[in-house]
Amino acid sequence: MASQPQPDAAQQQPQQLKPPQPPGPEDCCQNGCKVCVWDMYRADLKEYNERLAATDPGAPPAQEAPQSAAMAASLDAFEQMERQLAAQARAREWKERQRRQGRQQGRPQQEGPEGEAATAGGAGAE
Repeated sequence: MASQPQPDAAQQQPQQLKPPQPPGPEDCCQNGCKVCVWDMYRADLKEYNERLAATDPGAPPAQEAPQSAAMAASLDAFEQMERQLAAQARAREWKERQRRQGRQQGRPQQEGPEGEAATAGGAGAE
């Protein structure tokens, strides 16, 4: 009984490779998770495209599935809020650095309208 030559794993892989399935609307909670199902999907898609390119260099890469319009709008709003919060945090840090530098150089603190020292984020700080 003669055995048939088996194709190597690299030759079998293109038929076995299947692109990852995008998450459904019920899979994403839209709470800004540190590792979102969409992040995992993108990582899986990148890995799939790398394997596909290694086994079949001429094959076109799989494209990311579009998110629903509602989900995309929610994510855009969330990302905008995150950018605003980061900008506010940077502004608070800058004001605090300026306040500390003023103390180190012996400058008197400016008093606020109630006779209290003005602080970053306090009344009259803007």
